[in-house]
Amino acid sequence: MNGDAGGSAPMSEEVRAHLLLEAWKQTGARRTERRSYEWKIAFGMWAALLLSAQLVASRGAEVAPSIDNHGLVRVLAAVTLTLIVLAHLVYLVGVGTGYSQDLERALEYEGQLSQLIGASKPKGNARGFSPRRPLFWVSAFQWFVTLALAMLLLLLIWTVLT
Repeated sequence: MNGDAGGSAPMSEEVRAHLLLEAWKQTGARRTERRSYEWKIAFGMWAALLLSAQLVASRGAEVAPSIDNHGLVRVLAAVTLTLIVLAHLVYLVGVGTGYSQDLERALEYEGQLSQLIGASKPKGNARGFSPRRPLFWVSAFQWFVTLALAMLLLLLIWTVLT
């Protein structure tokens, strides 16, 4: 019996290590999947804003005389575009939170795996951050492009209706 109990302990650590490794891999897979959706949504939003800008630039002069209240259209355009930009910002904050949670889990799994196999824990860079930390600048770039395109569209609407 003693031999059986001693024999099952290494198997238990092996199984635990395998499960931790699989969980660690899943955090990377979630990050890759999330990044893919993040870019698809950004490109879709940018395409819609550019298409709208193209429509306003090409057909706006024809439509503008038939609109009675230019001020109302401008306000509605400004409110709609502001909501689009804010919605994209809220979405990107949510994505960033998911990245942070995945990173924390991955680092926890790495620490547990390192302890199991007796390796030293992975170290961060000189500023104390993990080298795999999601880049804030990617989300900031996406949001600023959305903001710039929305401002371009608003400027076109303002110009056409003046």
